[in-house]
Amino acid sequence: MLPKRRMSNFAKGLIEARRLSEIITRKMKSAGFTHEELEKDVHEVFREIKRNRNSNRG
Repeated sequence: MLPKRRMSNFAKGLIEARRLSEIITRKMKSAGFTHEELEKDVHEVFREIKRNRNSNRG
């Protein structure tokens, strides 16, 4: 039997991220969310985080 090839932590993380992404995508589709709604929400949250970060520094 051949030894298994060692994987880096980065490769393991990518595999786990893809698996979680697939799970999240399935749940979003079953909940009825559209891609456009999610993009809008992500951009709103990003702007809010950026705004909070700037106000905390000043």
